[in-house]
Amino acid sequence: MKKDVFLLFDTACIYEIVCLNYFLKFTGSETIFCSVRGSDITSMEGYRIGIDCKIFNSGEL
Repeated sequence: MKKDVFLLFDTACIYEIVCLNYFLKFTGSETIFCSVRGSDITSMEGYRIGIDCKIFNSGEL
């Protein structure tokens, strides 16, 4: 199965994420949300977005 990974920043806007999800839904791929901190993000509009994984530097391995 194809996977699409999105790196979300603390200043993410929900309308950007909703548009991407809408179009990617029809590709049949799995959507994965990542953040630098690894914790959920609260969008600029106040919506909470669940994070699937943390992105880290290779020096942290």
